[in-house]
Amino acid sequence: MIKNFKKDIDFSDNIKKCIPYIIIFFFPIIWYIVLKQHSYTHVNFTYRLLIISVICVLIMASKILKEKNKEKISKSKIEKAENK
Repeated sequence: MIKNFKKDIDFSDNIKKCIPYIIIFFFPIIWYIVLKQHSYTHVNFTYRLLIISVICVLIMASKILKEKNKEKISKSKIEKAENK
């Protein structure tokens, strides 16, 4: 992620690809809300559900910061050169 920080990133297109991960991110939270007593009683193993949310956050961060395709980069460079 750090090496792609200064590169050309297409945020709007990459965020659209993260929608399934956003939905999966909320599954453990909904589980804790709906099944409060079960989660409280069995806290020694229900806390492991939260790793699903952590993994989703990491995947979303890597997808959002993914560099544009080489074709898109070359097209944008050509368009910028034509506009000058």
